[in-house]
Amino acid sequence: MRISLLAFILLLTCCGTPSRVAIPEGATEHKEMWKSGSLKSRHYTTQDESGEINKNGRYEAWHESGARHIRGQYQNNLKHGTWYYYLDSGKKEKTVYFDKGEPKRTILPSPNTGHYPHHFRHHHLHHPHW
Repeated sequence: MRISLLAFILLLTCCGTPSRVAIPEGATEHKEMWKSGSLKSRHYTTQDESGEINKNGRYEAWHESGARHIRGQYQNNLKHGTWYYYLDSGKKEKTVYFDKGEPKRTILPSPNTGHYPHHFRHHHLHHPHW
């Protein structure tokens, strides 16, 4: 037990506490703008030990109208976790779960109601808290 507690304390000391916002420490923010001047996309990059620049952390994109378009997360240049895609109207188009760049599950809202199936609303997907 003492070793486990010591390992946990060392992990927190080295890595910090987990953040609810998916932006890695020391990351550089990158923004792309629409011609109108509104924000088109935002993502973050980090540099690894070899000097390679990688997309890591939160990714967000907006339609030219300003409505949210995409929200997800990168891990070493690969889409990872739950990605949300929205129509220009603001309605959710689909939700896709990625595992290290590979799409593993796509969930579409019901064509009749526009809602997700009940058993997918709060389960089965990792939801970033941001």
